[in-house]
Amino acid sequence: MLGLITVVFLGTGCTEVGDPWLVSVDVDSSTTQIDFATSVVPIFQTYGCNGCHGGTAGLDLSSAAAVAAGGNNGPSVESCDASGSLLIARLANCSMPPGDGCLTPAELAIVSQWVDEGATETFVEGTCD
Repeated sequence: MLGLITVVFLGTGCTEVGDPWLVSVDVDSSTTQIDFATSVVPIFQTYGCNGCHGGTAGLDLSSAAAVAAGGNNGPSVESCDASGSLLIARLANCSMPPGDGCLTPAELAIVSQWVDEGATETFVEGTCD
């Protein structure tokens, strides 16, 4: 079954101030589950996130458990709720990664889907039921 993931955030950074940032990515939602190591970690590596967030800047992005534990600003993800997760908000408004980097809509959709699926190391059916 082909589904549509839509992520909407209000923020600044990649868009005009106050404009919603809408991401729509077609995925086969019946078979696509996000694995932290093979889908999320490569995105973090592309942007050098672990350079600061490998355990030294309060938030450790090296494992799903470390991401869930959060950092200096509290929990970084709300399991099963990307729209309520600080990590997703920071990625969506391009405040992270710092500098000129900003995740592509497809990359943001992958990380968001991972959170919506429970933010675990590997997909576990029924985690967010």
